[in-house]
Amino acid sequence: MPKFYCESCNSEFDSNKPVKKEYRDYILGPCSKNIAFCPLCGKESAERIIPKPLKAVKQKESCDGNCRHCDLH
Repeated sequence: MPKFYCESCNSEFDSNKPVKKEYRDYILGPCSKNIAFCPLCGKESAERIIPKPLKAVKQKESCDGNCRHCDLH
């Protein structure tokens, strides 16, 4: 069951009946997202998506000064 977060009352809730809302982003164009209505205040709330952690970048054993990912220069 997807989790939703209400920004107006700072609450997290589950909803088994999300609604797909289509909108137009000025950069990406046509988009869609799942929404549900908060059981406490009744306002539209977006699905809570937890970002994935970034992968660590492995540093080379030896640096010749031309790499972009290390802090040696």
